[in-house]
Amino acid sequence: MQFNVSIVLAVVAVAFTNATSSTSSSKGADCEYACPEEYRPVCGSNGVTYSNKCFLTLAACDTNSDITQTSDGECEATILPESTGSGCAEVCTRIYKPVCGSDGVTYSNDCVLSPLQEWGCNHTETSSTEDSGRHDDSAGCPNACLDVYEPVTDENGVQYSSECYHQMATCKYEASSPNSSFATPHPTTTEGEQDNSSCENRVCTMDYTPVCGSNGVTYSNSCMLGIANCKDLNINKVSDGKCAAST
Repeated sequence: MQFNVSIVLAVVAVAFTNATSSTSSSKGADCEYACPEEYRPVCGSNGVTYSNKCFLTLAACDTNSDITQTSDGECEATILPESTGSGCAEVCTRIYKPVCGSDGVTYSNDCVLSPLQEWGCNHTETSSTEDSGRHDDSAGCPNACLDVYEPVTDENGVQYSSECYHQMATCKYEASSPNSSFATPHPTTTEGEQDNSSCENRVCTMDYTPVCGSNGVTYSNSCMLGIANCKDLNINKVSDGKCAAST
């Protein structure tokens, strides 16, 4: 009888040891989560908005940190602290689109990284992504917009996917051409086309509400069609739902 009890205790001890080892090694060990592409935003304890709870768990695993959910829905936008004598505070969205700085630190998005750029603020230590190339005078302009597709057209006939992008373009144009009388840049590309540089950094939600474009392409949502429209003004929304299959 005493021998049987010893065996049971030994089994329990091994099981406890395995469980403890599994828990302590779970962080950063294997972060290959298959997260659904649905937009049900949650706010993390680090102030970052994740597309859904699965992506929050994935971020916690990737960064080997104790990120927890603080609330459902997107986190509120934050105003980054102003650097001494720089005047470079700006409002950033909480969208999680990580970028790596030259200091080896991962920032939640390019906007959060940008005030650390040497062209933006008077920091003694600077960080930058590989693709910077921004002009000093435009450092105070917003550089992140939520991709809600609510197109607006300025006085020059240039169409933007939302008022935020219109204001962003106006700010950067005035910064680069302070003596110009134009409020927004006049398009320099051929008719039906735009400069694609401002279209590449847009962030769309992952919800699937398909719409049909005038080019016969089905886009997963209006925001994705808006990016296509940004690159080619001839592409417009034809109808909700998938495009009819070509015969």
